Amino acid sequence: MAKKLSENIEPIQENYQESKYNPFDAPVPGESLTNTPGAAAWEHPPVHAKIEDAIEFITESLAERKNGERALTLMKTGTPIEALVKVITFSGFIEGKWTVDVAKMLEPMVAMLLAKMGTAAGLKNMRININDESDTEFYQSLAMHEDTKKQEEMGGLETAELPQTESAGLMTRPAIGV
Repeated sequence: MAKKLSENIEPIQENYQESKYNPFDAPVPGESLTNTPGAAAWEHPPVHAKIEDAIEFITESLAERKNGERALTLMKTGTPIEALVKVITFSGFIEGKWTVDVAKMLEPMVAMLLAKMGTAAGLKNMRININDESDTEFYQSLAMHEDTKKQEEMGGLETAELPQTESAGLMTRPAIGV
């Protein structure tokens, strides 16, 4: 009987291939709750808490020759600006540079910055959205607009002083030391 069984198994073993994907090779439910708290970069205070600081960091980073050339090469080869924006803002969040809400608020400013870079470099057929290729003219004209120059400089932006009003409550912002 054992001989018959081995005769039947041998042809199957010769043709058998292990699956590339093992359904049991996955995290156990709740495994993330056993990780050491504070191990991830986003679990610590961000490097740039203000949007102004974060966009200044991105602008300086893209102004470096190597990074600027990479971004322009990607735009030239057809990578949509929207995809580049998502990569830049999300990777900054993952690295602990800013919070996720700052990353979402940075998206339009980074898109305008990249569109301005592409226009200044003379790229003709920049793709803006991942799914739509027809809106390049709109963003090229937006990149050339004078308001984008003012936002890029960031030195010209001034914050208005708010009048000091006395309010009381548990969640009110303290007036001293702010």
